[in-house]
Amino acid sequence: MDAKTVEIVRGLLTSALEGGSNYWYHDLQSGAIPAGTVFDDYREGGKCQPRNEDGTEDYWHWAELLPTVEGGSVTLSVDENEDGNLKEHVIDLAVLQRGLDVMREKYVKRWAEAMDPDDGGDADTGDCFLQCCLFGEVVFG
Repeated sequence: MDAKTVEIVRGLLTSALEGGSNYWYHDLQSGAIPAGTVFDDYREGGKCQPRNEDGTEDYWHWAELLPTVEGGSVTLSVDENEDGNLKEHVIDLAVLQRGLDVMREKYVKRWAEAMDPDDGGDADTGDCFLQCCLFGEVVFG
């Protein structure tokens, strides 16, 4: 994933995790931490927070950073059958790429919103993206 795509994906994750998908996912947790780093490196002020050209921090929540770096992931749980049984899902680079591919092919309007630098999508766009990542289609909502 190139740097521009990573920025788009982080924005989509923000939209999903901070509102768009809160009605169906549970228990967001860190998963794999890339070699040579520790969890705190991905928190505010950590060495893995991106920097702007002027050296200032371009803050992203750890849940938006970890899955977008090689060797990193987050996990969340979903009650897919709405029967109280939670299934854990891992989100990493491969899952994010699959979500982008599915969204581009099946949800063209949402894809266009996400790719528009003046729009970037909203909570519904982020929700669509996260569901494409995990399920290959929109199953909730």
